[in-house]
Amino acid sequence: MNVTNLDKLLLARAFHPSADHDIDAGRYLGEFGEDAAGKRRARCPLCLRHALDVVVDDEGAAVGFVHRERASASRCPLAAQSVQPQALQVAHARDLRCHRQNRAAFVARWRAHYSLMKAQVEALTIARLISLVAYADAVNLWSHPGLRQSDMPYVLLALGELIAEHSDAVSTQWVRFVFNGTVRTVDDLWTTRTATPTLFRVRYRTDTVGSLPSWRDVVACDEVVFGTLDDPPFDGAIHTADAMRFEAFVQSDDGLGTPADVPSDDVSQTLSGSQDSVRQSLENYAVYTMRAYARRRGKSA
Repeated sequence: MNVTNLDKLLLARAFHPSADHDIDAGRYLGEFGEDAAGKRRARCPLCLRHALDVVVDDEGAAVGFVHRERASASRCPLAAQSVQPQALQVAHARDLRCHRQNRAAFVARWRAHYSLMKAQVEALTIARLISLVAYADAVNLWSHPGLRQSDMPYVLLALGELIAEHSDAVSTQWVRFVFNGTVRTVDDLWTTRTATPTLFRVRYRTDTVGSLPSWRDVVACDEVVFGTLDDPPFDGAIHTADAMRFEAFVQSDDGLGTPADVPSDDVSQTLSGSQDSVRQSLENYAVYTMRAYARRRGKSA
């Protein structure tokens, strides 16, 4: 495939067709050639399917990869059209000791966690953080015995589905965080994994209004550079009102019962009730925010 007529997102690296490591376009071209097919195609780092074509310039030099499949049932962010990508899965029985210990450790350093999350999405609100913690409560995330606090900012972002990132008064950038295809559940992170996983920040164009974005709206897919809780980037920049709001939430709710008086705003629903209602509220958050921003945009036009 030639880069001249390219209208798809270009990836710098892919997974090797048969080995358990990534590969750049130049090495892939030298090993497999431009017309590799089937199981010789490079694998997408997000979905691990043999779905990438190598792209060359006019002189035949490799410049990257593109996702070739556009099936409507695809769960890959680089191919999904009518079906949204599968979110990171959490399926764990409640363990009171682990829950209290892990949640308390998170709450003790919540400012550092929030700062690392805001380093990836500067517009992430305290209300959205509260909704993600409520969701973690509902699906027993804190009960996982292998939970690593250093991963939590990025696990919460991956659980967050679409997140709004404001670009100006009348348009909104949308981002989604997706671990590479080797991570489907938190068990893949904390039970069976030995190597550090890769997290991708998928960015969508700003003029996606009123509907969930598809592969056509993807403008960037970049690897996230992990920070550390010991050196958070914005630890001192959290507004006092936001800090009070979060601390009031965790003091009123230990995550073991029905969430009490969770703060909400004009683009979210109060997260209360059963596990199913909390899960549904979080999964629908992107739809609510998109509709709200669409209304605002209409008023500003």
